[in-house]
Amino acid sequence: MQVVKMRSMAQQVAGSSRVLHATPILPAGQLRLLHRRSSVMIPRTAAPAVEQATQTATTGASQLAGQQQPASSRATAAPQQQPRQQQQEAGSFSWTKHWWPVTPLSYLDPKKPAPVTLLGHTYVLWFDPKAQQGQGQWRLMEDRCPHRLAPLSEGRINEDGTLMCSYHGWQFSGSGECTRIPQIGDPAKMKAACASPRACVASFPTTVVDGLLYAWLESGPAAEAEAAAVRPYVMPEMEASPFKMWVMTEQPVDYTFWLEQGMDPTHANFLHHTCGFSMTDVLPMPGEALPNEVDLQGGYLWKHGNYTTKHAGMKAERQFVPPNSLRVVYDKGFVRG
Repeated sequence: MQVVKMRSMAQQVAGSSRVLHATPILPAGQLRLLHRRSSVMIPRTAAPAVEQATQTATTGASQLAGQQQPASSRATAAPQQQPRQQQQEAGSFSWTKHWWPVTPLSYLDPKKPAPVTLLGHTYVLWFDPKAQQGQGQWRLMEDRCPHRLAPLSEGRINEDGTLMCSYHGWQFSGSGECTRIPQIGDPAKMKAACASPRACVASFPTTVVDGLLYAWLESGPAAEAEAAAVRPYVMPEMEASPFKMWVMTEQPVDYTFWLEQGMDPTHANFLHHTCGFSMTDVLPMPGEALPNEVDLQGGYLWKHGNYTTKHAGMKAERQFVPPNSLRVVYDKGFVRG
């Protein structure tokens, strides 16, 4: 059976300029659309938790810039959350009440905590071997010990399923609760100290889809319930592929650039003129009018025609799914770039 490999997904991880690519392997006989690409973008700089809905499609994500809101300081003290439909009706957008791609699992060591930066905030990512009835679960927590603010990503994962700070040995469960303070010898006093909100660390929901780890950047019981009701967006073509492989590379790009260039195909003949495109191969590109406003939940779909002489009659569509997904489909030919 003949197979065709395609670059199907690219995802930028916040704060690190890392771009993730997924390569599905599909039977060639099942392919009508030879080129499928999806992009998931996360801003390297801090993004706002709430933004007005008056965003136009012509400016794309560049209007979604503003001041961030600090993450919760305790796992059990999450702010009250509006349902997603109420957010839409109120004309606001929450950046933190969405799934954000973090990293492929193949790039993680379950025996060591790792620092990550998402939406301008620093977190520690670690594997809790005791969670899910011994099956284990990846945890995302604030990367600072509440004692002296030492980075927990420099800590250790204990056999009892806790994350230990390397500064003074404080230990934390996957839910962010403090479980041990070695400097307190009296068991009753230690229990009281560990129960204090000041001794806890904010913990955030995580999930894994097709080997890619996602994080929901709200903490607390309400966030756990809301996150469980939402599945991370995966483009249909990617989901239909039986085989997927993730590769992560470093790229000097940020959220607004990646999204806007993905919605701007006519740059290809000039920017990529040494990578399969030619500056002498340019055609005026027909396309639908862009919507006046972007649906903050569903995004928008834009259809356009060919822009090179090599692919006469080609039709394509580009779909933005808030807050971080871009799907690009060509109906004929493989367009490199």
